Amino acid sequence: MKKTKEIPVHIPYDGQTWPDGYPMRYRPYVKKVVLLGARNGLNFEVRYFEIQPKHASSLEKHEHQHAVIILKGKGWVFVGDTVYEVKPYDVVWIPSWTPHQLIAHEDEPLGFLCIVDTKRDRPIPLSKEEIERIKSDPQLAEKVKLP
Repeated sequence: MKKTKEIPVHIPYDGQTWPDGYPMRYRPYVKKVVLLGARNGLNFEVRYFEIQPKHASSLEKHEHQHAVIILKGKGWVFVGDTVYEVKPYDVVWIPSWTPHQLIAHEDEPLGFLCIVDTKRDRPIPLSKEEIERIKSDPQLAEKVKLP
């Protein structure tokens, strides 16, 4: 059996980050820290993301669903065919196979927790048809950061 790190009862925040978290590369202008997960022998992960102003998470879809809890900043979340304005303490559910992206406001970073299963499929890019649908909708095209 794979040896895992003990599950922490308390993960303190130092005002900037969680020193006991596990930083991971994600994409430029986006910080990702895994707070709990497979390394602790759990079947779910709690991850913190922070997107710098005017930037976004990946525009993607996948089979697994996840929950997002906004902790700081303001921004937008694109889910399916709608863009929602978000602020601290808002909760967003991303259903299976639903195109999605989180976008930070122009003036401040967007920080959020993302909760997913540890065993999950890899994200895939949107199809040409899905991209064209976003481009053809002025409300979506204004906010969504296309590849």
